[in-house]
Amino acid sequence: MSSLDGPEDQDKKRRRLVLHLEKSDSLPAAARSLLAPQHSLNTSDHGKRKDKNSESNVMTGGIAKKPVHDLTLGSDEEDDEEQVEVIESPPPRGSGIENGRETAANDPYVSETLSELKKSSKNGVEHANYSTSSGGKVGSSASLPLLPFYLGQVRGLSPEYNAQCLGLEDIFSGAFHRAIVCNYMYEWSFFLETLPRLLSIPWLCVYGDENPSTPQISEAFPNIATFKPRFRNTPFAWGTHHSKMALLLYEGGLRVMICTSNFIEVDWRNKTQGIWVQDFPKLREEDKADDSLFGRDLREYLQALNGFENECGSRGQHSPGKGHPLLTEMIEQELPRIDFSSAQAVLLASVPGKHTGHDRFKFGHLKLRRLLEKEPMPPGLFPSTPPCPSPARAPSLLATGLVSQFSSLGSHARNGFWVTQDFERSLSSSSSSPSTFATCLPSYLIWPRFLDVDGSLEGRAAGGALPCPPKNMFLRFSKEGGGGEGGEVHPYLKERLARWEGGRWGRQRAMPHLKSFLRFSVIREGAGAVAGENGRGQGACKETTRLAWVLITSHNYSKPAWGELQSKGEVFKIQSFEMGVLFLPSRYPRLARTFSLTPSHPLLGLGPPAQENICGFYSAGWQEARKVARREGGGGGKGGALLAFPLPYECPPTRYDSRDEPWVSPMHHY
Repeated sequence: MSSLDGPEDQDKKRRRLVLHLEKSDSLPAAARSLLAPQHSLNTSDHGKRKDKNSESNVMTGGIAKKPVHDLTLGSDEEDDEEQVEVIESPPPRGSGIENGRETAANDPYVSETLSELKKSSKNGVEHANYSTSSGGKVGSSASLPLLPFYLGQVRGLSPEYNAQCLGLEDIFSGAFHRAIVCNYMYEWSFFLETLPRLLSIPWLCVYGDENPSTPQISEAFPNIATFKPRFRNTPFAWGTHHSKMALLLYEGGLRVMICTSNFIEVDWRNKTQGIWVQDFPKLREEDKADDSLFGRDLREYLQALNGFENECGSRGQHSPGKGHPLLTEMIEQELPRIDFSSAQAVLLASVPGKHTGHDRFKFGHLKLRRLLEKEPMPPGLFPSTPPCPSPARAPSLLATGLVSQFSSLGSHARNGFWVTQDFERSLSSSSSSPSTFATCLPSYLIWPRFLDVDGSLEGRAAGGALPCPPKNMFLRFSKEGGGGEGGEVHPYLKERLARWEGGRWGRQRAMPHLKSFLRFSVIREGAGAVAGENGRGQGACKETTRLAWVLITSHNYSKPAWGELQSKGEVFKIQSFEMGVLFLPSRYPRLARTFSLTPSHPLLGLGPPAQENICGFYSAGWQEARKVARREGGGGGKGGALLAFPLPYECPPTRYDSRDEPWVSPMHHY
């Protein structure tokens, strides 16, 4: 079933699935209820907030109804309110903005911008018959992906913008016989109808939201077990399970998928998402046990997850208690038989805990800091790197900086200390500039404007998946402003905010649920250079955006997700489970896709081996997202090639101007 079908087609397929199950086996009433259409669910991760005056979490459509008094923040770094992370929140019922057309139509700036958005994204015609599965729709082997990173497909785009992107059926393909699936939120009617194989194999659902249907799924379908890490009455009550990952076990090996999407329909139809997926073979009898960094990190993460109590338990299968048998089996029996040595990315996870000593550098932004301190930078292309050994061929460095792009903005002290002194110091680290001496680079925080949300594919309802309480964005603001108009942005945010510009992949109107972090440099190179799709300039001189590294993850811009140093740096406190993959050029000494569990799949099949060393990445649009650009001298005297990275937004981004209003959740949510 294609998740890009229209709502009527989806309903027909739901009914057919239920009828098929009724004929083949007795279907419990709970299953019929779980497979009923759920059109009311139109957001991604619902937020969780805790009222200080109550012992329980108050859930009202994903966000607590709490009177707002003083929404300015103090400077106390230990204040509990500083730890609040609104993961995602739904639009208010009956708010009059569900159709997304409550705008100041007479404002010429509004009209001009909305017209510009619609024109740039080229989304005027819906291609409703375009399948979420890309099987057979991609061209020759020359167009096969060179990186195991993909964008998610979006309904309503021209086919070229979806041609090398993935849907759920692409990922959960082939004859896998067991699975562990982790996410924050599931929409069961959509998920099981899209992936009917999950109705017939044993698998574990790990989740984080408060959806009452999820604990009941095991009663309706006994092959599905459920596990929810318990956060209540722990030091991490503000945290949640937010990782988005699938481990699919085949006869020949294991498929690992890490993405930014919840398993709900709107996330796979209307939003900009990122997906990393790679297949790993089983070890041969003569092979030594796997001791790769990727394998160790994956086992360590699952062990930490298995150490939490199960809040729900699966009736008749597993009573509440620590861990789950299916997790234990994966850790102890299956993972030791897999060869992870070919991993083309590094896992970067967050695990709740007060980490001390060496353990501080196992998770969160301190692990990112440690990894980057060991990563060599190309000579002459980034600040603090040695000069190019061939001055005559040295590129000119035009701009450099950090990009943080996310779908939820957490609360921070009004001086932004965590942002400027902790987090950005980690992002600025490199082997030539360790964090102790690192100077924080220019920083861009990509966040949609009010007009971006209003003109999106979903209208203003898309803002439900972009939660940002006004106090997180503004020092002072007008309560009458529907989107925070007239607010005074926190100074540390004002100098960093940048526009969402997704037109290069046709995704200007597909609001981002993607979370990405990277370091870039814009360089001008002379004769013999081959620029990327965004190359500019005259004659033989071209400009290219080089990427030192890229992180695709579930982490939003918050301390509970990334962690914060406490007790004078001796304790590193993280409150949520998160998972991401870090792309480093050093992981691609010679690029070759040599193993696939579904070799007949046009995107997940075997890719063409590279004939030369890979010396880095560059930002690319859809026209050349699967190309290798030959780079004479590799920008630093070494032969090699640059690998195109399908970044869905402009880099460097455009800073906000004085007329731009950042999206904040409507005032009456709070």
